[in-house]
Amino acid sequence: NFAIGKVNDECAAANGGGRHLKVVLADDNMHYRKMRHQMFQIARRNKFSFAVLYFKASVEISQRKNSERKKPIPKEVIAKMNERFECPIFKPQKWERNIFVVQQNC
Repeated sequence: NFAIGKVNDECAAANGGGRHLKVVLADDNMHYRKMRHQMFQIARRNKFSFAVLYFKASVEISQRKNSERKKPIPKEVIAKMNERFECPIFKPQKWERNIFVVQQNC
């Protein structure tokens, strides 16, 4: 996965020392739990903190917001992503402790 490889490279580069606060933000759907776990492993390996911002929205809201984009993606893609998306499980597993939900109602 390109995104996971890129985040791994950025974390390794940012972990070069110094006392400056560094943030690596991966803007990706990460629709499978396995993908989020891989990101957690990269963060842990580089001694970074890890958190997930989960923007929860209905298919209808997602499709409406998509239609407002300059280059919308097909509705079928959003529907398929919704079917495949593995929501975060709020269990006390070490790598899923820092999940923050943002509810999209409009």
